[in-house]
Amino acid sequence: MARHEDIVNTIWDDLDHLSNDAFMLYVWSWTNTKCGMAGMYPVTRRTLLEGRLENDVRDAALAELEADDKLYFVESVLWNKARVSHLNGFEKGRLSPVIVRSIEKDLEQINRSNPLIGRFVDRYAEHPSLADFLTLYRPSPDGQRTALECGGSDGLETVQGQGQGQGQGDVDPVLRSVLATLEQVAFGRNESSPSVEKTTALCQQFAQLDLPAQAEKFAHYWTGPRSKAAMPGSEVLWAFRVWLETDNGKAPKVTKAPTGKRDRSAYDAVVEAAS
Repeated sequence: MARHEDIVNTIWDDLDHLSNDAFMLYVWSWTNTKCGMAGMYPVTRRTLLEGRLENDVRDAALAELEADDKLYFVESVLWNKARVSHLNGFEKGRLSPVIVRSIEKDLEQINRSNPLIGRFVDRYAEHPSLADFLTLYRPSPDGQRTALECGGSDGLETVQGQGQGQGQGDVDPVLRSVLATLEQVAFGRNESSPSVEKTTALCQQFAQLDLPAQAEKFAHYWTGPRSKAAMPGSEVLWAFRVWLETDNGKAPKVTKAPTGKRDRSAYDAVVEAAS
């Protein structure tokens, strides 16, 4: 799929020390159609730079870029180390949920045993937008399996699986998607991010709904023209609960308690009914 790429014109100065072959291979590594948001993707050695380089020239260019800590090729996987750091919002600590999901999908194509996965985690796992799901790729204490292969971490089991009595070993993409979207709303409204535990409980309660879609509608509503309006309870996760308790996607009424405190009547009614 064709896409536009922004190129900072100082690239000519920044990469002036590279040979012509290494320079062209590096530019190709993040502008070709195989490269996604993660900058890591499967590719055969023969097709690097669309097969334009002879074997010995290609291998020399790869070695030069690896020595310069820019590009790595391991077990038929190519990784442009700086790709993610140039994405829109990265420096501000806030990648969009769409970009985060794209990065996640890119990594799912790579075998967990590939050492480039570990290097990617080491480089980007502390980023606010990537921390939640990248921690699942960290090796377990025995160093043999990742958290994904071991069954995920606490609070990230499959919501539907729990409700149906299935195993708890599957990591839930629904929860990750909802968390990423709610964090985006929290950031835009200068609110604290929702906790994993409380969001997990909310997802379990409303597992029958298309929660990622509802979260996207919720984010569009509360980060759009009404972004400065008073949110129910002035708390993102609470407001999302109110949103889900309404007619699935209709804008919730903004209510305030007479005392100025948060109106928790709807929430209390649901909790009482559930108990």
